[in-house]
Parts: sequence; C-alpha cells; structure tokens
Amino acid sequence: MFEPPLNAEERGLWLECIGDLDRIVGPENWNYSGSRIIESPPKMSTDLDIVVLIPPGREQEFDEEYFQWRDILVPNPWESNGVSICDEREGFGRVPLKTIFLSLKQDFINLIITRNSDFYQNFMIATSIARFCNLREKKDRIDLFQHILYGAEAPPCMAEYLAVDQEG
Repeated sequence: MFEPPLNAEERGLWLECIGDLDRIVGPENWNYSGSRIIESPPKMSTDLDIVVLIPPGREQEFDEEYFQWRDILVPNPWESNGVSICDEREGFGRVPLKTIFLSLKQDFINLIITRNSDFYQNFMIATSIARFCNLREKKDRIDLFQHILYGAEAPPCMAEYLAVDQEG
C-alpha cells in the first residue's frame, strides 16, 4: 500500500489509524479514496478518505444498531459522520437491500466502513476510474460514484474512460 500525500502534522495520526485498521480488519481490507487520492496534483486541503471492508466472520463487530466502531478504534476519538442505508425500494436497485455503511471522522481522516464486499469493490472501481480521469470537479466525482455504486445515469466524464478502455 502506498503512502498517501500527507504533511508533517498529519503523518502521526495517519500511522496510528492504519495501524489500527491493519490490526482490526487486516491490510487487504482497506484502501484510499477521495479527492486527495483522485486528483493530480493532490488537493492537500481535503480530508483523506479510507474505505474499510469488514472481513467475513467479523460482522458482529459492525453492529447495525449501535455502530460500536468508535469504541473499537480506541484510543482515537472518532466522531460519527453519518450512517447510510441503501434500500432497493428507495435507490437505483444495483446494491443489495440494506447495504449499510458507516462514516467516521477524526481530524482529516474519514473512514467509510462497510461489510458488503460488492459495495467495497465498486467503491474502489469508482476511485480507480475517477483517478484515471483525474476528476477535479466534485460534481463529476459524485456523479461517477452514484453511477458505479447505485446505477444512476452514467455521467459525461465516463465517455472518455470508456473510449480509452475500448481502444486498449
């Protein structure tokens, strides 16, 4: 795993966070996303997003009722940044019923935690495409992620990616 763009003040908290993630879910079950990773050159004024997949057999630690992750990631003081439940009846129907993710924030680090491997893989596919296309506009990134994750209409920025993909 590569080291994301960090300034000197951020490095200590980042090392502590990834140490916790490696210990709790393993290094193969988390990866980077967000504009700091997608944009080139990186936008250092933004948060660092880390997408976390709860490995099979560890789901009990991802409690749907109480979301105990703030207690699991001790001693870090994580704040809840939101909970999302995508229901097929309300969304676009691509993601399985009750796909849940939890968002936690500490300082400049955002964790997006899920136990749905398809959601995790699609999030990383969207990150790769956004990075390849160097999507600098937030709206373009949101549209792309909505398309990949939830089946929304394909954004115009996909045309360039699809054209290159078909050529090579």
